[in-house]
Amino acid sequence: MKMNKRKIAVRDYLSVAQPRRKINKRRALIIAVAVLLAVAAVLLWMMPPSARQVPQALENSLSGDGRFEFSCMLETGGEAREYFWLVGESSGERRHISGRVLGSPLEMYYIEGQIYRYDQLAGEWHHYPAAELAAATELYAELDPASAFDYDSLIEIEYLGSGSSEGRRCYNFSVIPAAAGWVAEFFTDIRYIVSLSRGGELVAAELLATLQEDPQTMMRAFVLWQEDGGISIELPSGD
Repeated sequence: MKMNKRKIAVRDYLSVAQPRRKINKRRALIIAVAVLLAVAAVLLWMMPPSARQVPQALENSLSGDGRFEFSCMLETGGEAREYFWLVGESSGERRHISGRVLGSPLEMYYIEGQIYRYDQLAGEWHHYPAAELAAATELYAELDPASAFDYDSLIEIEYLGSGSSEGRRCYNFSVIPAAAGWVAEFFTDIRYIVSLSRGGELVAAELLATLQEDPQTMMRAFVLWQEDGGISIELPSGD
């Protein structure tokens, strides 16, 4: 009789213990999978964007819709001089920039091929006629971030590591371009430092170059970019 009771007790214990073991194994498996997924997510987040995204970011962002801060310094013998400092916005074929060039205030609009500049002395907007439009367009081109980072091809792209710009995490690339436009005309030893977000969007770009006529003079141009498709740019008031 006692033996039967022991057999029943053992059977009852096993009938309860086996499901518990299955539950514990299932829980352990779920925890292990969750940990692996978390580790994979962290590793994926830490991975930099591909170098193949650099040309796409430069071409699509700087010629697209957004807001920017654009500055340029010339350095000679350790002394730095500001060429220009600008803030601007772009929407389609319309652009608006304001700031200073060689210490003088400047505000310009570029709208459907026409250029408007605010005359500080007269206190009114000046619309460039066709005869003066080419010279005005040439000036505007130097103040456009897209023209500063104009190139025919990118010769070399090297990943430098991660960092931050204006509180945004970014991934930095050193780029050697076959430059074009006004930068290639007047400068040599041209190099970009391009900062992308994890998704490959442009955060910032820096241009380093040496003046052809004076190897002791270096240019540093820097642009901060924020994509914004909701910008509306209208003709300046009073025009």
